[in-house]
Amino acid sequence: MAEGAGREERIDLIRGLCLLLIFAAHCNFSFSYALQQSRGFADASELFVMMAGMSAVLAYMPRDPRQGLPVRRILVRAFQIYRVHLALVAGLVALVLLPWPFGAGRFLIEDPGTLAAWQVESLRAAPLRFVADAALLVALPANLDILPLYVVLMGALPLLLALARRSVALLVAGSLALWLLAGATHADFVNRVQEGGHWHFDPLSWQWVLVLGLVLGLRLRRGLPPFPERPWLFRLAAAVALLSIPANFALQFTPAGLELQAREHALTALFVSKAFCGVLRLLDALAIVYLAWNLDIVRRACRAPWLEPVRAAGRHSLPVFACGLALSTVAQGVMAASAEVPLALQSALLILGTLVQLRLATRKEAARRERRRSAPRPPVSTSAAL
Repeated sequence: MAEGAGREERIDLIRGLCLLLIFAAHCNFSFSYALQQSRGFADASELFVMMAGMSAVLAYMPRDPRQGLPVRRILVRAFQIYRVHLALVAGLVALVLLPWPFGAGRFLIEDPGTLAAWQVESLRAAPLRFVADAALLVALPANLDILPLYVVLMGALPLLLALARRSVALLVAGSLALWLLAGATHADFVNRVQEGGHWHFDPLSWQWVLVLGLVLGLRLRRGLPPFPERPWLFRLAAAVALLSIPANFALQFTPAGLELQAREHALTALFVSKAFCGVLRLLDALAIVYLAWNLDIVRRACRAPWLEPVRAAGRHSLPVFACGLALSTVAQGVMAASAEVPLALQSALLILGTLVQLRLATRKEAARRERRRSAPRPPVSTSAAL
């Protein structure tokens, strides 16, 4: 919510938790994949994008329908995300091209496993082409294919908000049709360095997740809960969230489940694909969000002082996300370069990386509060979609 009227702390808490879970998944520790799949069909990505949609309404949709949309502010935010993405790519490029200081003709990082994990094998052969493709968002190495999704979604946000003003039903129908079409045809953006040659997060599909968040955010903007509060709906959401955990484990870790995914059938894409955000992933994400808004333990967590660093991470998601991406890329390299990394070292890296991100979030929040104390102004919504 608008900061002056009291923020929606559940959005901050969920986003902060999602950032930490995304970091753990990106590190490629021996337990990362099992941890990622332990929450059901949906993972932190769906929840984060849905929260981004809710935040976008609270941040950019004026309460007065006669007031124009802040298009310039939205596009400035999109460009800010793009610049952060370029900075991360530049850091990765510099690291890969860094020469070995104790001998000519060698690089600091030469382990093939590390280069493959980072998806930068083509960088040294044609560095200018790689950098140009990265700037055009057609070469997205390692985990650096996430911020470009937000660049595209933020670029489309003025149109989505304008459609929502005209007719929420029209927005939902158009978004749903595009999601179905993208999933059925596997339409996606080009990524020349990733296996399969396409974006891991198809914007044509993931816009549907954002739009669902927009619809929920519109209800919050009107002072309503994001979902109708019905006992039967609560029971249904709980059943979906709980049953999806063993069902997803069976899909990911049993021979039958792996064989089903290997077929790449159209139904697989429709129901469980991450690139095209399958139906089961969406239903699970919606169920989790419903429970988050109706469980008393979540309400208490939003007020718990010891969870303030996590909520701060949600408020300052872009710098924390960028920090997590940088740290997880280094961890990826460590894991790929070694045949066996001790579990204790993996756990230490996870804890250290988490603490670094929470410390960054705490410092950002302290700086924000200091600025507000020194320059008081009328309360406005300063939430950001990312």
